[in-house]
Amino acid sequence: MKNARKLCEETKAFQGHQVLIAVHTDKPHIHAHIIVSSVNMENGKKLQWNKSDLTDMKNRCNELSREQNLHIPEKGKTFEGKENGNTSTYTKEAYKSI
Repeated sequence: MKNARKLCEETKAFQGHQVLIAVHTDKPHIHAHIIVSSVNMENGKKLQWNKSDLTDMKNRCNELSREQNLHIPEKGKTFEGKENGNTSTYTKEAYKSI
């Protein structure tokens, strides 16, 4: 919760937006989900993000985890580091081709 809160507080794009942080243990490891209202409650503008913004947030999240010697997830692997066998995609084009 501490890391998720810090990440949200330091994300300038979230200023004026309502943010919900859900920390839970439905998997073998504790983790958080961040839900952001897309409409800024101060000025009514919609939150607009691109792939670069999301990559930056991921990198900042990983850095917080590294500072505390926490596990950094790897794409396509389980929490334990094994291949998960699931197909995952980050682009609409790849999703459509699958």
